[in-house]
Amino acid sequence: MERKALKDFTFSDGTVIPKGTHVGVNALPVHMDEKIYEDPSTFKPFRFAETPEGADDEKDAIKNQMVTTSSQYFFFGHGRHAW
Repeated sequence: MERKALKDFTFSDGTVIPKGTHVGVNALPVHMDEKIYEDPSTFKPFRFAETPEGADDEKDAIKNQMVTTSSQYFFFGHGRHAW
């Protein structure tokens, strides 16, 4: 996921991202995290099509589908500008 700062931005710790800077997120560590994805290094073509085990309601059932953006799935980005 990559974004371009349209104005100067200061994080709460004082880190400044100047206007025009491109910022990227390395998604691989998140996508390979076993706390988030069961057996992440195994190819599972229907990983995002199946209802997750233990889903209590419809919202729980769809939250991990590929069409839903989240801080745990960055393929299309995240937030209001996600593709």
